[in-house]
Amino acid sequence: MVMKKIGILVPSLSDGGAEMVAANLSVLYEELGYKPYIILYENRVTFKYAGKIIDLNIKRRKGLLGKVLKDIEIYRKLKKVKQTHKFDLVISHLPKSDLINVLTKGNEKIITTIHNNIEVDYPMYMKVMLKLIVKKSDLVVSVSKVGEEYLKAKFNQYKDKIKTIYNFHDIKKIQKKGKENLDPDEKDIFKYDVIINIGRLGYQKGQWHLIKAFSHLLKKKNDVKLVIIGQGELEKKLKEMSKDLGIDNQVCFLGFKDNPYKYLANANLYVSTSLHEGLPMTLIEAMSFKLPVISTDCVSGPREIIAPDKRLSQKLNYSENYKYGLLVPDFGNKSSLQSHLMLSEEEKALGDKLYEILMTDNLIDKYNKVSEVRSKDFDKENISKLWNAELNKIMMKENSI
Repeated sequence: MVMKKIGILVPSLSDGGAEMVAANLSVLYEELGYKPYIILYENRVTFKYAGKIIDLNIKRRKGLLGKVLKDIEIYRKLKKVKQTHKFDLVISHLPKSDLINVLTKGNEKIITTIHNNIEVDYPMYMKVMLKLIVKKSDLVVSVSKVGEEYLKAKFNQYKDKIKTIYNFHDIKKIQKKGKENLDPDEKDIFKYDVIINIGRLGYQKGQWHLIKAFSHLLKKKNDVKLVIIGQGELEKKLKEMSKDLGIDNQVCFLGFKDNPYKYLANANLYVSTSLHEGLPMTLIEAMSFKLPVISTDCVSGPREIIAPDKRLSQKLNYSENYKYGLLVPDFGNKSSLQSHLMLSEEEKALGDKLYEILMTDNLIDKYNKVSEVRSKDFDKENISKLWNAELNKIMMKENSI
């Protein structure tokens, strides 16, 4: 039997969450009996993958004209690759890839993937083109229920081909990596209670809110460290903020780590202060290590993970303890990155909540017990069944034409 060929279109296999998801899915598709080809704009690879790499070798260009020329180059090269390889299916990740995937559609089936919050993350031209993307896709996969609901409300006539499939996590593999030893110079950090955050040091992740809240916590409890893992354009500003607040000895910037799981395994509490999310993978990974988790009630993923039995559209005006973790109100634009020394009431409230959970054994015990249980809902075995069912449907549809 000839193996069905799946093309996976993504800018690279490095840095971002969507890129890591694409890499993980290539392994899953191969395990399900498909032949994956990963089509990259540029050959940057740090994540483990399966199948073959097809490098479009797209030139980097600057300015508006440069971006237009780059998109045209991607279109032409992808069109040629599709004609040469005759894929049965091409799955794309991230907005531009989704658009170019449907514009180059030939005889292959198309799956497009919505990773982020459409209202926040999509530029206006992509919002305009979204109807075309949905219309020409054979399946539109949203990584969150909020994304699915948004698309169905906008494009009700196409609701039957809009589905939620959560990003999966290989829980056993993650937990195994968590058993690796910390570097000798890092062990001293984890002699204290540790609050941890993992993510790109960029505006979306809102780490300055966490640093300010942490400075408020230190007024009540000083035997605690804040560990931030990641890199990005705000790294310098965040370090300056820690210094200006006089807490730079308590805030540990560890940079990008190939294995962040050993740090989760040794931490006491995971906190996310994102302004918006798709489905925050690190929140689920933290829960797999039985960590209590606190997150802003931002659009869209945290509420689905922490309070799945509550209305997705509900928004908090105050902190609340839910079944699988704690949610605090979305910060919005109430505190700017530039206001180093001024704390908003919301940041102070988060600092108080950090103190409460660290000092309340019953709360810690409660969430230690349920966090890992919830993380298994996103385990690879469960998500694999959903992907297998949807891929079979699409391939059967192809055979019936």
